[in-house]
Amino acid sequence: NADISPQSRTFLLPRIVPIVIYNGKARWRAPRSLDELLSASHDLQGYSTDQVYILLDVHRLDQQMLLEQDNLISSVFLLDRVDHVEEIIRQLRALQGTIQRFSEVESELFWNWTRRILADKLPHASKQLLHEIVDHEEVERMITNIERVIDKALSEKFRQGKLEVARKLLKMGFSPQEVADITELPLAEIIGINHSKA
Repeated sequence: NADISPQSRTFLLPRIVPIVIYNGKARWRAPRSLDELLSASHDLQGYSTDQVYILLDVHRLDQQMLLEQDNLISSVFLLDRVDHVEEIIRQLRALQGTIQRFSEVESELFWNWTRRILADKLPHASKQLLHEIVDHEEVERMITNIERVIDKALSEKFRQGKLEVARKLLKMGFSPQEVADITELPLAEIIGINHSKA
């Protein structure tokens, strides 16, 4: 068709195949027929065409099949399915061989997407570190560095949780020593919290 003039009788329009990529956790419940999704005048109903779109429900695709696809899209789909930041490292390690075979453009697209996924799951302070790490490093080193950022972010989040518990225990009347024993935070830090709240 590329060599045929659009004015020629043999010229055919390209086929349009609608595809919906859905990455929500809940099952897709919308109608699959475009006719059911569009409002049209009853008088014109016979003139519209109906198409059924292809649904790619990312969370329902088979993980093994995605790993075997060995390409950029399946790799992004695998990462997009991750619920917890800790799982990202496991998926990156499973995809390491695929990532190493990416072209420069595919690699840049993949790491940009990875950065976006991680940014949604990490505290703000870790995002800048992540941006600096996810660059043009060797894949194994990049995964290890991402793992370090995640570990640091999770440790800080855990520590902040302990500090919040300590503040609540002090407010409830527990002694600094009791709070230190319960939270396993240093007594000096508990005393500092106690003085700052007074």
